[in-house]
Amino acid sequence: MPSMNDKIGGADQLDIGMIITSPTKDKDWLKKCAIMGLLILVPIAGALNLSGWVKTIAERRLAGGPDVDTLPEAGLHYIGPGWKFFLAYLPLMGILMLLGIVGGGVAGIAIFAGKGGGGEAVAMGVVILMYVGLLFFALIMAVVGPAITFLHIVDGEPYASVQFKKMWEVMQLGGTQYLLLFVAILVAGMIGQLGVIACYFGMFVTIPFGQAMTGVAIAEYAKLLRKTEASFPVDGGTGGTSGQPFGVKL
Repeated sequence: MPSMNDKIGGADQLDIGMIITSPTKDKDWLKKCAIMGLLILVPIAGALNLSGWVKTIAERRLAGGPDVDTLPEAGLHYIGPGWKFFLAYLPLMGILMLLGIVGGGVAGIAIFAGKGGGGEAVAMGVVILMYVGLLFFALIMAVVGPAITFLHIVDGEPYASVQFKKMWEVMQLGGTQYLLLFVAILVAGMIGQLGVIACYFGMFVTIPFGQAMTGVAIAEYAKLLRKTEASFPVDGGTGGTSGQPFGVKL
């Protein structure tokens, strides 16, 4: 079973190099990424569509078959899966929005209720605390984000971001492999931003490319966990019912 004591590298390890190059195995990867990137320009629907595309990539790799290395066709027909992906993150993101609203409200009340510079000082303190809280929350989201994505795509959890026990189990069972998954998704995000840094229009290719990497990384992580002998207790401790070490729904 993978653990945090496993060494990085060698057999049965998450291959970050393979994840980076995997989208290029599709001869039409550049065209597909460019189209998906341009569709991001569609307000709201474009972002949801890209998320659904990523989900489809992961599901295709998990299902196996001759098209496992072929990116799904580009188009605006992934909004449905993308909406479900958004809902999986919505509860936790709601906490973030609530934190911002409460902090802003308290700061505003302090300014109007305070006399002289006292109210402004209190408001400034509240704003600083709010930003520290937001930073801390963002760090937590970065760490648990891969587990949330895993639970939604692999195990079909509709509101994965509030499944705290299951998130911990995903991270704990993976051990060092979860760390590699985190690094892979971090690298995917960095590659996604390269188009903005090098050439603004390049982001229409690099952002979908990075997202495709995320889909591949989630699927490969799931395959590694599938090899473990212990049951993956995401369904309350009984493991998957289909012979898999976790409740994968394919």
